[in-house]
Amino acid sequence: MHDHPTATRSTTKKAETAAVAPPCAMVIFGAGGDLTKRLVTPALYNLVTAKRLPDGFRLVGFDRSPGTVEEWRDNLTKMMDEFVTKGGGEFEADHIDQTAWRWLTDRMTYVHGDFTNPQDYRRLKEHLAGLDKTAGTAGNHLFYLAVPDRFFGAIVAALGTAEMVTEPDVQWRRVVIEKPFGHDLSSAKALNGEILKTLKEHQIYRMDHFLGKETVQNIMALRFANGLLSRCGIASTSTTSRSPPRRRWASNGGASSTRAPARCATWCPITCSSYCPSRPWSRRSPSMPRRFATRRRRSSRPSTR
Repeated sequence: MHDHPTATRSTTKKAETAAVAPPCAMVIFGAGGDLTKRLVTPALYNLVTAKRLPDGFRLVGFDRSPGTVEEWRDNLTKMMDEFVTKGGGEFEADHIDQTAWRWLTDRMTYVHGDFTNPQDYRRLKEHLAGLDKTAGTAGNHLFYLAVPDRFFGAIVAALGTAEMVTEPDVQWRRVVIEKPFGHDLSSAKALNGEILKTLKEHQIYRMDHFLGKETVQNIMALRFANGLLSRCGIASTSTTSRSPPRRRWASNGGASSTRAPARCATWCPITCSSYCPSRPWSRRSPSMPRRFATRRRRSSRPSTR
């Protein structure tokens, strides 16, 4: 086992005063999924470089895909290397600290099992009990549900049936549920009521990593930093996103086609042969009636009255 990696000089002072997490075994349901590769694993790597994880930390992957811990480590290593060489995802770094990454991979184990099979949960329970005795995880267990939302209720119920979320003495159990926590108010209430049959409120962490996106943060800053909006009595703010429908273009004498014509001008951000009223800031295209451009030029002039 390798020693805990040292931080760079610029972060050493912060790391010395940073709180270190207590010993625990973290179980990721859906260890082979995209969420684990793109978000959870890079976040754990950042905690290692910041010296926020203790020596008694262990990472257990639980997934339906058959495989070994070596294969799981190799897949995560390839993904981390792609983040550095090709970019993408939420992880940004110019290199990987091999000492820190080795410290994390040395603490990885893998359990193959089905999310709805009680026998697999019993094997997972025995695996965690072995880590408590040999790896110093102190009996603390964190279950991270990086799975589709249809498995949330089933996994929590199975953990309760296997008595894996019962908190004995000073040991703790936590369950992290990733988005989406329901698709509307009624489904969110139904899911909340289902998991509260097994868990206590202090054991549940509801996660939505999109709340950390820059766009959402900007909306929140605009909403709560603007006194005018506060006096308007706004009860809530919601953010929705949807892809625009495919546009059908006229060709061959009026017949509809999904193939768009060539871009009408270099300034236009879309492939279009006519004026787009949703982009009034754009110039007039060659096929745009001149009256639209004239009206826009007149309306854009500042009023002298």
